Amino acid sequence: MEENAAAERIHLRERGDVMITEEITLFYDDQNCVVLPGKIFAAEDIVLAAAGSLTCIRALYKNAVRANALERFAYCVVSDTEYAAGTAEKKIVQMLNKVLRERKPGGIILYTSCTEIITKMDYDRIKEALSNPGKIPVEVLYRGPMVKRFRNVRKDLNDILLRIAYSGRTVRAVRKVLPPVTPDFEGIASALQVWDTYNFLLSAGGCDGCFSAPAGLKKPYQLTKTRFNNLEAAVGCEDRLSVLLEKDLQERADGRLCCLLSSAVPHLLGVDSVHLASQMSEKGLPTVYLESDGFHSGNEGISRMYLTFVRKFAGETEADAPGSGKQHCGVGILGSHLLASAAEGKISHGIEHLHRDGYDVFLPEEHPLGEIGKLAGTRFNWVVSAEGLEAAYWIKEKFQIPVLAALPVGKRSMLQWRNRVAGMMKKRNPEELKKEGVWLEVPEVSADNDSRSALLIGDPVLTHGIALYLKEMRGFHRVTRAVYAPVQTMENWYRRVLKMADGDTLAESGIQEEKLSDVVYFRSGSHADKLFREHDLIIGDRIFKTSAEEEEVERKWLDLPDPLLSHGIITEHKDYTIFGKKGAAWLDTFLDCSS
Repeated sequence: MEENAAAERIHLRERGDVMITEEITLFYDDQNCVVLPGKIFAAEDIVLAAAGSLTCIRALYKNAVRANALERFAYCVVSDTEYAAGTAEKKIVQMLNKVLRERKPGGIILYTSCTEIITKMDYDRIKEALSNPGKIPVEVLYRGPMVKRFRNVRKDLNDILLRIAYSGRTVRAVRKVLPPVTPDFEGIASALQVWDTYNFLLSAGGCDGCFSAPAGLKKPYQLTKTRFNNLEAAVGCEDRLSVLLEKDLQERADGRLCCLLSSAVPHLLGVDSVHLASQMSEKGLPTVYLESDGFHSGNEGISRMYLTFVRKFAGETEADAPGSGKQHCGVGILGSHLLASAAEGKISHGIEHLHRDGYDVFLPEEHPLGEIGKLAGTRFNWVVSAEGLEAAYWIKEKFQIPVLAALPVGKRSMLQWRNRVAGMMKKRNPEELKKEGVWLEVPEVSADNDSRSALLIGDPVLTHGIALYLKEMRGFHRVTRAVYAPVQTMENWYRRVLKMADGDTLAESGIQEEKLSDVVYFRSGSHADKLFREHDLIIGDRIFKTSAEEEEVERKWLDLPDPLLSHGIITEHKDYTIFGKKGAAWLDTFLDCSS
């Protein structure tokens, strides 16, 4: 796995107050060295263990990858409900006991997050509850914005490293941990980079480590965030945040729409982000809150972002909708954001076909944000990732705009797709299209038979198209589609949105039913490795290979990038093609070479 080359530089705007705002700028550099985790990972017999929201854990995971120290990193993601229910301590104890039992390190440093400080985690009680017959040192490093005012964290770490005597042990090799998913606000912030918006994150200040620029971003990453300490949190920070946000928008926004995001600390403190956005808008500073808290996945966040925008910019009735009536703007596309496997460059072949067939295409990412309401006035909306489904079906329910969730792979699926498009654009059934001479003859399924089994990991809309190709044209009888969903809310979201589209795919004319929602969910390395062993071929992001115990996994793996998961961790992927005959040719090269 390559070392991540993305580094973060923060430019402070000094205001003379405890609470300030900062602009985050991402740039590529090979000098990114985060002092605290780097020092811990330099000690070869010590395990860095961490608990907290997705935000903190993902930042530490990236540092472990850079230090080539995944075997000396352990984590557990704690949800906001677990903090509220008081079950976080039990979860941390279980994580630490597993490290003590399986890795036998010379010491463990528990790396705290702001959420543990705010919820007054009792670390003494945690250490007392451990099963540690070997008396392996377990130390707690208090760090982050919530302790910075009264602790010298670097000195504390030096003291801890001195107290843990060098054991001479080598940390036992275990299956490397799977990556934490991108938090919601980072996914949203990255998706927003295509539009001219003023992006503002409510944060205690320590959330920059999880950010990495999307591949191919040609301009500076646009995001401003707040920073405050435990004193501000204790006295109630919402009023101060309101004043700070208003001043910032007056000075910096230049009339642009402010997209307000939130993170774990403001969420746990009860900051009312909806009210803050409303306050700003009432003062003539247009602001929209995009639901986020650092505890949910980027997939969920981007889905809610699309839904918020179409609700805001689409009319209340079909007659009010932009592009309605005689102004239908053709085919709308939803879900082709910067971190999608089906980003604009990967579906350009399909867009070219639509243009050649005489249809106008509306891709929101290529237009000013306010025009996204045109999706409520299209003939139909083509969804290319799961993140686009929720908004598409809201539009369908409110404006009766049909949906097609499909990424066709191979000639047969491509012709089916073009026929479906023609039917929806012309509002004709197949018989009428045949009479008009625009119906394309679809070849029969192949008689080939392939006894191998295939595991597909990634966005369900994409893997659905690949599965149809493998079954219909390559003769595969066993194809499993899998989704990595380590957060329960993420799995719940997938189950809900995928069922929406079960009747709006290309599967109904295939040799067997393949519902969009027919996926297996996994969240642990052991479950992933079980899936790897059960299948002859694997198509998915190679970030999952870190969990594979099978030595020959390289031979049977085709890298299908999932940028929303692996960006900033794996910085280079081999090129891939997913659409139409070119997508089939890309797959065939792998399938034929691995037979």
